[in-house]
Amino acid sequence: MKRKLGWFGLGFAGAELAAAILPPLVCVPAAAFLVCLALLWIKRRRDSAIPVLGALCGLAWFLVFTLVWVRPVQALAGQTVTATAVETDADASYS
Repeated sequence: MKRKLGWFGLGFAGAELAAAILPPLVCVPAAAFLVCLALLWIKRRRDSAIPVLGALCGLAWFLVFTLVWVRPVQALAGQTVTATAVETDADASYS
């Protein structure tokens, strides 16, 4: 298989798209299925396992992104706070 990075990227992008569209409870069995496929294909043919490994990396990245960035922002959604900003030592730009 030529262009291994392209095939890896295709699997990665497909997994990212699927994880963004499908509910989380569908992504967990899909990841388990991809792990099984990767283990079977790595033993037989290394080249055909590259898109599967890309998909696994895509699902892992989506999980990390969701846990680190999305969940904290969702926890703050809908909250209203009062903030006061004080500017010190500023020069006027029009003078």
